[in-house]
Amino acid sequence: MLQQREGRFPAELFERLFDRATFLPHLPTHERTRYEEAHRFAARFCRRLEERFLRRRQARPEALLAELRTFYRLGRHAKLRHAELWR
Repeated sequence: MLQQREGRFPAELFERLFDRATFLPHLPTHERTRYEEAHRFAARFCRRLEERFLRRRQARPEALLAELRTFYRLGRHAKLRHAELWR
């Protein structure tokens, strides 16, 4: 997977999704804070997924897919706890 586009993927994807993201300026403070926190959480989680399943000597995309399926099925609070275990 890292060989796609001479290694620029997923780096370019991460940049577009996380480094260049902006939020609507008219959001109420509590909503903006919630979105910014969720954004930081998602960026950290995705980077850890990449490190754990794709950057090592041998990429394990099937294990990544299994992890994503497990994560998808969790409830909101369980997702937060699950992802925090990877800190």
